[in-house]
Amino acid sequence: MKTAFVLQFLFLITVSYSQKLQLSVYYEALCIDTVNFFRDQLMPTYNEYSDRMDLKLIPYGKAGHYWNQATSKYEFWCQHGAQECHLNKIHACGLYILPFNSAINFTSCLLQYRRTARHHCQPILGNKIRKMNRCMATHADELLAKHGNATAEIGLSFVPTIVPENDSCYARRDSLYRNFRQAFRDEYAAKYQTYPDDTIPDREQKKNIDNLCGPEFPLWMFANRK
Repeated sequence: MKTAFVLQFLFLITVSYSQKLQLSVYYEALCIDTVNFFRDQLMPTYNEYSDRMDLKLIPYGKAGHYWNQATSKYEFWCQHGAQECHLNKIHACGLYILPFNSAINFTSCLLQYRRTARHHCQPILGNKIRKMNRCMATHADELLAKHGNATAEIGLSFVPTIVPENDSCYARRDSLYRNFRQAFRDEYAAKYQTYPDDTIPDREQKKNIDNLCGPEFPLWMFANRK
């Protein structure tokens, strides 16, 4: 009887911690809106709910690429110039070689300390500096091209764009950008019928959850944003 109780308890713990909401953040290295979003919204919320969040980072943004057959290599152009393309590749390699918790801290550091990143962010790499150098020399272009292909699939029009699991409307992306913590909590509750801190939605919250999907087109498409 005691054994059965322990097994049931362990099962409940496993189920609880396997309930993660998938979110993808599409961004670019020199975008000030991205910098602000990571610093003010994404990182505080991730630090609070990392065990309930399956987060994917896609560094590319409003960029483009093609395969140059003459040189047998990818050619890239980025919204904020060649420096951004280079930084996007560093982000891509960081995400490739590091465990995610280290990779997101490395990403956040690169965004915050763009001009002094070597000094501030290199310690996060620890003993993986050689792997980073190897990745930049051999895999960075391929990794960034894959991020570009993924970005093309979502119809990105603003950076950063946050796409929730089973995304079906632009209004949900917009709410995740404007108030990430609350929108994440609502998205999570809509899927699991409980908030990520295990509180049950009340009647008013349930209304918001039931109406997650708003207009077909996001309001920010009509705003004067850069």
